[in-house]
Amino acid sequence: MIRALTVANTLNIGAWVRGVLSAGISGGASAITGGLVVSGLEPENFNFHAGKFWELVGSLFMVNAVVSIGKFLQNHPLPDEATPEGGA
Repeated sequence: MIRALTVANTLNIGAWVRGVLSAGISGGASAITGGLVVSGLEPENFNFHAGKFWELVGSLFMVNAVVSIGKFLQNHPLPDEATPEGGA
């Protein structure tokens, strides 16, 4: 148990969490583009005042965020080791 805590203290968990959140926001932001494209193709059903539009954007946001987070976790399954402050 002590060994696990010692190893955990050497990991840069904050940067890893920021990376996960960043990937989710970046991926979800593409939902805006998808919503605008669908709104342009079918404005009578998917305009800004229709509930269907916001359901579509919300669904796209969630799916794209999950895919982007999955890609991030594929490349960074665990946090990297922290570098000593002031050193290379």
